Amino acid sequence: MIINWRDSETRHKGNIGDAVIVKSVYRESLDSEPLNQYPLGDKTYQSLTRIIGHEPDRAEATITKFNYPETDIKISPSIRKGDVYLLHDFHENPDGGMAALLLTIDALKRGSASSITVVAPFMPYERGDWKPSSRKSIPARLWPKLLETAGMTRMIRIDLHADQISGFYDCPIDALQTTGLFGDYIYDKIGGNIVIGTCDSGGDKRSDRMHRFLERRFNTAIPRAYIDKGRPQPGVSVIKGITGDVSGKDVVVIEDVADTCGTFANASQTYIERGGAKHVYGFETVGLFSHDKKKNESAEQKMQRTNDTSMWITDARYVPPQFFERNKGWLKGELSTAELFAQAIYRNQTGESVSDLFEI
Repeated sequence: MIINWRDSETRHKGNIGDAVIVKSVYRESLDSEPLNQYPLGDKTYQSLTRIIGHEPDRAEATITKFNYPETDIKISPSIRKGDVYLLHDFHENPDGGMAALLLTIDALKRGSASSITVVAPFMPYERGDWKPSSRKSIPARLWPKLLETAGMTRMIRIDLHADQISGFYDCPIDALQTTGLFGDYIYDKIGGNIVIGTCDSGGDKRSDRMHRFLERRFNTAIPRAYIDKGRPQPGVSVIKGITGDVSGKDVVVIEDVADTCGTFANASQTYIERGGAKHVYGFETVGLFSHDKKKNESAEQKMQRTNDTSMWITDARYVPPQFFERNKGWLKGELSTAELFAQAIYRNQTGESVSDLFEI
């Protein structure tokens, strides 16, 4: 059954008990302007306000640095006996952001919060979910253990890098998905002349979910396509060809993270130049847009060389307006996950099913 959770907000009116929405804010000092832009936190609060018909309790976790610079956390106002939902932003530094998250959870626990749910649209280190060689760590397993030790009692995430990561948590985890969010947009704006493609085998499960969703929406069979890749040596991938017919079609690619964009840019041009695709549409949950140190090339430079390629991201991680303006040739827009997170918070507090938000 496909559930349109957008239609349900008018029936969600009432009390969410002792819920307190806490937003992490980085500042130079307690009375200075915020250093980080985190509009998703505000949008989630606004969506939750609309769902319940009044403003829920809120607090701020102010993150500052001592001179050294070690991190200091101050929670204001009191969250005593509250069911805390911590909307955490990792700012620009994943290591510092993870340290700030651990310290914030500890501060909330010592402030007598009844429960601490971390609402993390994006979590660093999830790609480190296996041991690729000897004497390597598995950070995707380590961080959940540290967060739980600090006092986290539940996690709300969106689009885990791999489904098995949920098994790294001993506490409950609500793993939301963007399938419906992206799928609705594809159905409304792109149309049915599509093929569901992948950049590599890592995106198969995400593509499978989107394929099932869109076949139900369009009520017709939708073809698939795959990029065949080989790895002659570690860290080097070679595209061998395409499995599936994409000639004259719009190829839709679903991924969780746009990092240096090399994989997506190469796959896109393969579909177009070798397969004869009309256009390639990429839908990425998180836009990191990092600099490729090995090739000394930015994600922007890679994407600007592509033809007939477009990308959409979500607001799971803040991307400044200047970046969109500078790359409007290929970066077409941002879809908001705020309503999904607000619904998940509401349902956790009222005991309603959260799985309705992402079951396909």
